[in-house]
Amino acid sequence: MDVLNALPWRGLFDALSITFILIGAFLCLSASLGLVRFHDTMARLHAITKPQSLGIVFTLLGVALRVTASPAFGPAERGDLGICALIIMFTLLTAPAVGQRQGRITRREKLYDPEHLSRNDLKQKDPKKKRDPSKDDPAKLGERKKAREAEQKRQRRAAAEEAHKEIQLRHNEKGEADIVSEDS
Repeated sequence: MDVLNALPWRGLFDALSITFILIGAFLCLSASLGLVRFHDTMARLHAITKPQSLGIVFTLLGVALRVTASPAFGPAERGDLGICALIIMFTLLTAPAVGQRQGRITRREKLYDPEHLSRNDLKQKDPKKKRDPSKDDPAKLGERKKAREAEQKRQRRAAAEEAHKEIQLRHNEKGEADIVSEDS
C-alpha cells in the first residue's frame, strides 16, 4: 500500500473525484431548477429522470474514486464501494420505470398541455367518446356481427332496387317496353 501512496496517482484520483462530484452536483442542480421552471408534468419528467439520475451516478463515481484513493483503504471502505455500486444500479434500474409510469398517469389524467407536445398520439381519439363495456361480451359480439351483416344486406338490396328503378326509367324514357315486371 505504501507504493500506491508514494505514486502521484492519489492526486489524479482526487482531481477526478472532485471533477465527477462537481459534474454530478451541476446535473442535480439543473434537475431541481428544471423541476421548478418547467410548465407542466410532462416537461418536468425529463428533469426528474434524466439529469437527476446522471447527477447521482457522477456524484457516486466521484465518491468511489475518493474512497479508493484514501490512504486508509480497508474492508470498511470496500463495503462503501459496494453500497455506491448498489445505489448506482438501483438508480439506473428504477428511474426509467418510475418516469415512464408517471408519464402514463400524466397522460391518462390530462396533466399536460397538448400545445407543448411535439407528438400527441391521443389527438386522433375522441376524448368525449366513452367505451362501452358490453362490447367486450362474447355473446354480444355475435349479435353485433349478425346486425352488421343484416344492415349490409339491407344496404345492398336498397342499392339494387335503386339501380333497378333507374334502368326502368331509362327504358320508359326511350319508349321501350318494360322488361322487368313490378313483381320481381
